Amino acid sequence: MSIFGHSMGGHGALCTYLASKAKLYRSASGFAPMSNPINAPWGQKAFTGYLQGGIQEAKEQYDATELISKHSDPVQMLIDYVRRNCSSSLVRST
Repeated sequence: MSIFGHSMGGHGALCTYLASKAKLYRSASGFAPMSNPINAPWGQKAFTGYLQGGIQEAKEQYDATELISKHSDPVQMLIDYVRRNCSSSLVRST
């Protein structure tokens, strides 16, 4: 089973995949996912307002950029994003 999402849902799909201790998903795909929300003003405002642990809790559980940096197991991820009218793909498989 795989998980996929677009925009914030793409970020959620990547976080869900990376945080799954039971390895529920074989792969994850994100189409134009939000990236590194703990370092964006809107993300900092949201996490501080909605999570008791604020930015620190978000960093540990809800930011795909932070989660992938701590991930030691092999991952199967496809991330599609658009930059200046060009479509690009980033595949990370370790």
